Amino acid sequence: MELEIVDGQMFTTVMEGLFRSARQPLRPGDAFDLGGLWVSALDVGDRGPTRLRLEFEDAPESDRYQLLVFHDRAFRRFVPPEPGRAVEIAHEFP
Repeated sequence: MELEIVDGQMFTTVMEGLFRSARQPLRPGDAFDLGGLWVSALDVGDRGPTRLRLEFEDAPESDRYQLLVFHDRAFRRFVPPEPGRAVEIAHEFP
């Protein structure tokens, strides 16, 4: 699955800064094994990634993963679209 930040980039908010220091920016090709989920930076801006690849060991919709989006002032489980389909998620994080 690919995740693209349209008209923006990650690691620009205080909350995101808790997970990655601006002094160690991601570069294209940086990859992380999160124990059954591999995340690779495909494209980056001046502060953070603009496009990521997510590779799941199991189906993304399985109970092994809890993909969340912030919607209506709460975190909610996100079920990804079928392969080859896209969905746009509005930025709502405070």
